[in-house]
Amino acid sequence: MSTFSESALEKKLSELSNSQQSVQTLSLWLIHHRKHSSPIISVWHKELKKAKSGRKLTFLYLANDVIQNSKRKGPEFTRDFESVLVDAFSHVAREADEGCKKHMERLLNIWQERSVYGGDFIQQLKLAIEDGNSPKPRGRHVEATGKHKGGRTQKGHHADGTGRHKGGRTQKGISAIKGNLRSTALHMYQWHICL
Repeated sequence: MSTFSESALEKKLSELSNSQQSVQTLSLWLIHHRKHSSPIISVWHKELKKAKSGRKLTFLYLANDVIQNSKRKGPEFTRDFESVLVDAFSHVAREADEGCKKHMERLLNIWQERSVYGGDFIQQLKLAIEDGNSPKPRGRHVEATGKHKGGRTQKGHHADGTGRHKGGRTQKGISAIKGNLRSTALHMYQWHICL
């Protein structure tokens, strides 16, 4: 096998396709170079964020293959991937359609069934997918008037002073609803474990 370098990995990731053979071939190469797991994860995470939406799920499939097939050789990948997976799942979910999200959830169910990661961490990943259902945050640029583009003041209120978004909900109300959904999801998750 060829020697490891970050540029070689970047090239291999750019050539990664959704075929099982492509994923498994790169996975074997990464496992062979497991002593470089930390820079491998860093490059994987960076390239995942740069990849087109249609390719992002393949990056998660690659991580899955590496994590599951490297466990026999050592904990490096399981441990090092854990540091970026919540952000990675959240990132992919923000750009994913419902079909892609179902594949992501299936992946988490497999990890849970096989005890790849603990239940608490799997729950964090599930919440990251749910958070991905929220609209993408838009960049806010403060203008000389002290208002963000879009009519919001720095205090988060609209120019009319109502503090309301389209649909009449306040940001505080939306945050409360999200908190309740997370709490309900966690309760349902804990109840499911007890069955």
